[in-house]
Amino acid sequence: MKPKLFVVFLVIVLLPLSLLIWTGVRLARDEQGRLGRRITEALEGRLSEINDGIARLVAGHETSLLKATDPDSLDAEFLRSVMRQNRLTRQLFVIDSEHRLIYPEAASTNSLTSGERDFLERTRSVWVSGETFYHQHDTGTRSSNRYGWHTWFWEQGLSFIFWQRLDSGQVVGAEVDRIAVMADIVASLPSGTRGSRLLDGRISLVDTSGKPLYQWGEHEPATGVPPAAEVPLCQPYSSWRLQYFVAPHVLQANLGRSTSFNVLSGLAVMAIALIGLTIYFYRESARESREAVQRVSFVNQVSHELKTPLTNIRMYAELLEKRISEKDDKAKRQARIVAGESQRLSRLITNVLTFAKGQRNGLSYKPAPGIPDACVTSVLSGFQQAFRTGHIDVGFSRGAGNEVLFDADLLEQVLGNLFSNVEKYASGGELHVCSSQDGDSTTISVKDSGPGIPRGQRKRIFKPFERLSNKVTDGVSGTGIGLSIARDLARLHGGDLALKDSNRGAHFILTLHTPLA
Repeated sequence: MKPKLFVVFLVIVLLPLSLLIWTGVRLARDEQGRLGRRITEALEGRLSEINDGIARLVAGHETSLLKATDPDSLDAEFLRSVMRQNRLTRQLFVIDSEHRLIYPEAASTNSLTSGERDFLERTRSVWVSGETFYHQHDTGTRSSNRYGWHTWFWEQGLSFIFWQRLDSGQVVGAEVDRIAVMADIVASLPSGTRGSRLLDGRISLVDTSGKPLYQWGEHEPATGVPPAAEVPLCQPYSSWRLQYFVAPHVLQANLGRSTSFNVLSGLAVMAIALIGLTIYFYRESARESREAVQRVSFVNQVSHELKTPLTNIRMYAELLEKRISEKDDKAKRQARIVAGESQRLSRLITNVLTFAKGQRNGLSYKPAPGIPDACVTSVLSGFQQAFRTGHIDVGFSRGAGNEVLFDADLLEQVLGNLFSNVEKYASGGELHVCSSQDGDSTTISVKDSGPGIPRGQRKRIFKPFERLSNKVTDGVSGTGIGLSIARDLARLHGGDLALKDSNRGAHFILTLHTPLA
């Protein structure tokens, strides 16, 4: 198999396969992304269920705190008794309608309990900020909220205040006991002891700084690994979050199993199909190559076999023409036709052999001392009878009379192909041949007065087997390889064959590299 053809087949296989692998990897990533989002949504749904339970717990706490912050009396002793009866309240306080703290009153430190003094210390930043525990509209009117939550940071973490505004305009609030709240939240969580064991996962309740407040599950996540899902708790604990950690092998099993199998299966099927097609095309190409070689070999062999008898026919036809009396004009004309047609057939066989040699091993040329004008004269002499029969007037302007190195056989074949086209297409017209020499270059101009070549088809004529018309009714025969061979031979000789613009007929310029002998 030729290297060029092997590279083509390699590209046919590797390019689609690479594109397929790239597409498969991209589809796998997209599928993994979709599965990852589904898993995250499922885990977030699980955390949301837990959060819903905490929200119901908060609603219960608010009911209890609403009762505690709506006492029958605002007397200090009565408020202290209310505080002791409600386990969620760590300390009660009262703010009058002028936003002043009236209980516990900071000015009367002698009558305060130690717990009330500690409360004032813990909430100092709240009173300094002027917190009113209800929202103020842009117009200066109060909002319709009767109660709400307020959070602030103190020492070890987040602290909570629940407040309620009474009809009198006073605000009664309670510092919520964080330990009691945490105990209730933890009790509401579906920990492992309550039938919700997590063998390959862990759920954590973390505070604002990310420190775990409570967690359950047998999986130990590595330090720095982000959670697979996360949701904030309901108000007022929205600074706390529920996090779901999943063991890596569980995620890999869920994300990689189906996508890897699908991608690998698809790649395997397409690879087998591509390899099968490649083998098929390779066999077909190899078969066609063998047949082409056989055809070329057959044509080459037949052409060689024809060349010897054709040479004999031509030679004896020329001898016969000379021996026939001038009085027997008809016989002499018939012998002349036989000789001319044998010459035509000889040129055709030479072209076929040259083309076959070029396709098989490449062409070569053998320069020898000679005079180009003598070679041109010899070729024109060979076409003399054909031109006479076609009523073609020939003119030759000699300008290449110096002895130079060139391949006479090669030049004869090029000129023979050019003159053969003149014979076919320029009957009843003229042929002008002009030669010149300039240093190491010889130029031969061949111009006829035939129909010429249309501008749009001038590039086609130098391609093998290209003809301006393939109709049998045109009365012009040929293989379509003459000009292609002529250009190849000219370039082999260090020159070129070009078609020059002409107002009438075809005008070819042949250049050859011909150093002085």
